[in-house]
Amino acid sequence: MRAIEQLLGLDRSCLQSWIVFSDRSTLKRVESSSVPVLNRKAWAKQMTDSVEPRLSAAERINLYEQLRPYMHVSDEVKAAHIDAIQQTKSPIG
Repeated sequence: MRAIEQLLGLDRSCLQSWIVFSDRSTLKRVESSSVPVLNRKAWAKQMTDSVEPRLSAAERINLYEQLRPYMHVSDEVKAAHIDAIQQTKSPIG
């Protein structure tokens, strides 16, 4: 979230986090104080039932255009990202 805030120059109040699982997943009791945990169908309902948009249509399109290049990265970038995450994990032992 911090990277998106910085990249787009947005305040955190304009952003929302969710942990979304597929509809095939069976969610047990999940405790998360700050981030909703739900399946895709419930998430889609929340998206369509939301109150007023925080951003105008033009602002949303502009943000989409800024984020679009990050949606399709090369296999090399993906591999580097995976390596970086694995290096931060502590060894089990």
